[in-house]
Amino acid sequence: MCIRDRYKKCLKQRNAYLKDFYDKKGFSDMLDIWDEKLADIGEKIIKERGLYCKKLGDLSKKYYNKITKSNDTLEIRYKTNVDNFNNIKGDIIDLSLIHIC
Repeated sequence: MCIRDRYKKCLKQRNAYLKDFYDKKGFSDMLDIWDEKLADIGEKIIKERGLYCKKLGDLSKKYYNKITKSNDTLEIRYKTNVDNFNNIKGDIIDLSLIHIC
């Protein structure tokens, strides 16, 4: 199963849990478990996107300079809500807590 499909499946299961949680007005540590799992998968997705954008940027810059024959620079950046690429999982969990509270 590809990472995107794993993320969608986990998100669907977490959302089903949240609906059940809301209907029963109860609390369980299961939400923390689902958030942790989503953060693990989300971290992998963000890292892969970052690597892809870097490769795309390097390749684009090379061909842009050949096509335009100028010294202008082309830059492609991956913009995400995660502030620190050394703590992606922590940032994802923090962001999910903001949306829940």
